[in-house]
Amino acid sequence: WPRRIRPDKAPPDLDDDDAKRYYDEARKVIDDSPAAAAALSRRVLQHVLRSKMKIRVKGGRLKDEIDQALKSNLLTAATKDALDEVRQIGNWAAHPAEDMAGYLIDVTGAEAGFTLDVLELLFQDLYVTPKRLAEMKNAVAERKAGQSPTPAPT
Repeated sequence: WPRRIRPDKAPPDLDDDDAKRYYDEARKVIDDSPAAAAALSRRVLQHVLRSKMKIRVKGGRLKDEIDQALKSNLLTAATKDALDEVRQIGNWAAHPAEDMAGYLIDVTGAEAGFTLDVLELLFQDLYVTPKRLAEMKNAVAERKAGQSPTPAPT
């Protein structure tokens, strides 16, 4: 039977090959292994914080890197509110965490899907919105200068 693959909601011009590769891998395995998808989402999150936001903290702990990201004005409130959930769910996938009853915590498909949703918010905040704003500002500047504006893609 054909495998279901979660739709690609990354920006078409995402200029980070590593983030795109691991995001795509997480999309492809989410139905077969939600834990693998969540661990990959955690990996993408940490990579983007380091590569795009240039966040580096002593010890390299994702929790500390997220704390730094929360201080940034580059992220929307919705994205900031969800970043630590990606870390927590990714940790359940990567480490043998136990619940209150002593059972290993499994990652559900919904939780893995949530981690991908958050990555898509992160891509929007850090890649799509800044590019779109720059295009709009350029069009306004050209118009002010009396030049015919270059139409911005919609």
